[in-house]
Formats: sequence, structure tokens, C-alpha cells
Amino acid sequence: MLNIEFLKLFLIFILLSISVFGKTIAPKNSAEPRERKTQTKKIENRLEFQKDRLNLYLKKYGVTAYVLPFEGSSYANKWSKWDYLTEADGKKLKKYVDLFIQEWSKYPVEWVKKSNLKAIAFVKNLNVVKQNRAAMPDAYGEVLYFDIGYDIYGELYQRSTIHHEYYHMIEENYFGSFYYKDPKWNEFNEKGFEYKGGGYLAYEDNEYQYKNHPKKGFVDTYSMYGLEEDKAQVYSYLMTTEYYEKFIEWVKTDSILKNKMVYMRDFIKDKCDEMDDDYFKKIHSKIKSK
Repeated sequence: MLNIEFLKLFLIFILLSISVFGKTIAPKNSAEPRERKTQTKKIENRLEFQKDRLNLYLKKYGVTAYVLPFEGSSYANKWSKWDYLTEADGKKLKKYVDLFIQEWSKYPVEWVKKSNLKAIAFVKNLNVVKQNRAAMPDAYGEVLYFDIGYDIYGELYQRSTIHHEYYHMIEENYFGSFYYKDPKWNEFNEKGFEYKGGGYLAYEDNEYQYKNHPKKGFVDTYSMYGLEEDKAQVYSYLMTTEYYEKFIEWVKTDSILKNKMVYMRDFIKDKCDEMDDDYFKKIHSKIKSK
């Protein structure tokens, strides 16, 4: 009789290794019985399994994973709504958790602990102020919410959203508000430039079209909707490898964007000494030198 609990813990260990290093090491001509493979997949796709996997991984950061029904903060309950995951979402959750661990593993423990993040909630059908959202920061409950259903926008979008939304939490933690009007940051922009009024307006703008580096000083069109979104997007481009590769090319000829990059890198380094030049080279090591 197969010991389910032992197999469960063993699989968590193996999956964490796969998530971090991004590949599976398996013997050639594996003769593992089909029944065991089927049982393994069923266990992996259980919500309880992924919850345990996440909590085992996040323990070093002092962060709790919410997968099963939980009590949201008064802020979250007032401004948003969501549906809890069911067992039918297990396969999609596993895929998201694989991606999430790869991205979150870029962070030093010190950086996360200093941000005061307490929990990360994995949900579906997330709606914030009557707008469907891929994620939501809740600085009052110190919880990040991620909707696992946004794979329709692609893996890169999901990866960058993890970092973008986390930065909103960081901003509130260090500056006291999601919407801190950083005077120094605003000085980087061309004279006369004004943000459109907030990221939420992009969801209501029928003429909104996403573009990379649409004009001097901005990584994309969304960053032009609010100073807070501009900072979060610059942070996201620093942390998301596929975007970072573009970012370092743009700053060679875009002095405004370079100033923003340097400002953000200095801010990060000031809060966590480990996150220096060598750190960024390490987390983006797959980028070939040009």
C-alpha cells in the first residue's frame, strides 16, 4: 500500500526543486508504473497539496499562503470580491504555483521580510471596484491577491504582474501610501508631462493600447497612467527577465528612463544590501551579453 502522506511530502520537495531550477531530472527509459504516475498527478493537482507546497516554500520569508477559504481584511472585503478555488482549479493552480515560485525565488529573504508582507492569496474571478483584475495589493491586511485565471494574457504577463503588484505593497510600506506622489520621480519626466490620473482609468479607456516604450521615459503605455504605476512598472521590468533584457537596451539611449532605473536600483540597494549589481546579473543570468 502506497503511503500517501510520504508521497505527498516527497512530491513537494521535488516540485520545489523543479520550480526553482526550471527543469526535471529523470532517469532515461523510466519504467515508473502508469498507475503511480496517475496517482502522482492527482495528488499534485489537489489544492491541499499546493497549499502545503507553497507554505513550505514561503516559510523562510515569513509569509503564509492562502489557497483554501480564508477571512479577508475589512479593506479587501469593502473594495473587492473574489471566488475561492475549488478542486477543479487544481491543475491551473499547480501551473501558476510553478511560475510563482520561479519568480519569487529571485527575492532575498531580507527584502521580503522588510516589506512586512504577511500572506499571499491565490483566488479566481478577482474583481476590484467593479473591474476584473489579475492581482490586488491589500496593505491593510498585508496580503497580496493573485488571480490564477489570467493565463489567457500569457505567462510573461503573469510573471510581471507578480512583481508589479508586490511593488505597490513595498511603496505603501516605505512611503505610507500606494499613491505617494514622489517629487523626485516626477522631476525625471519631461517638463509639462502629466499622468492620466490613475491605473484604473486604463481599464475604462476604450482607446487604450498596450505598447512597449511608447515614448521617452516610459517602459510602456500603462506606466503613463499614474506615477505609482510608473514606479511599479519600472520595478517590474527590473525583476522580470524577459522585460529586463529590453529595459537595459532602452536606457542606453533614453536618459529619463535611465534616471528612473538608477533611482529604483538605488532605493532597492538602500533597503537590502544584497540586491546590488551582481544580484541583478545573477537573477537575469540567462541573458547573453551583447
